[in-house]
Amino acid sequence: MRYTAFTAALCLLLAAAPATVLADPPVADESSHTCKLTTSSIRFGERYAVACDTPWKNPSTSAPANWFAIATTDAAAVQQAIAVAQAAMAANKSVQVRFRTQSSGNPPSCNPADCRRLVELRYLK
Repeated sequence: MRYTAFTAALCLLLAAAPATVLADPPVADESSHTCKLTTSSIRFGERYAVACDTPWKNPSTSAPANWFAIATTDAAAVQQAIAVAQAAMAANKSVQVRFRTQSSGNPPSCNPADCRRLVELRYLK
């Protein structure tokens, strides 16, 4: 009898326990977005940035970002990014932008609300 009462009480406690709430799925550290570039911009001594015609949307928050930038501290990387961006824009071709999904670590003057750190810019034929 005691065993049955204990089992029943345990079942009631487990049934009354709050349900597990699942959080938003984690966002990968890096992501890619395919778009056509609308703007190629440099802020001397701070960052080089490109803007996409369609924004990337954070899968957890739906916050958009259509600017992707790199710091101007690496002149060779900036020159390469400019070359790819200008070629794609001149030919009206799409690019694949690879970027950091979190705004921490953004280059200077890359607004965390709509800009992410550019990792790779790929010209698509």
